[in-house]
Amino acid sequence: YREYKYNISRFDLALFAEESENNMKMALEYSTQLFKKTKAEKITANYLSILNQVTGDTLIKINDIMIEHGPLMAQVNKRQQQQVEFNFSLNQ
Repeated sequence: YREYKYNISRFDLALFAEESENNMKMALEYSTQLFKKTKAEKITANYLSILNQVTGDTLIKINDIMIEHGPLMAQVNKRQQQQVEFNFSLNQ
């Protein structure tokens, strides 16, 4: 892991990956105006957790993948519901 310092992020959030013979190097670039360092670290930790689970069990079902706050799909569904409620309230 190497921390890069840019004056401005090229994207709101981007994951860069580079594969070598024996490993893969990844870097998460994010806008500090939109994300705190702790949030970027949580995103990274959850992503690595997902990668470890699917590479450790190639037959794992998406409903069985866990992240920090529980099942991945439960978090996705919760976020989608929040988005629907937000969009609904904007249209009122």
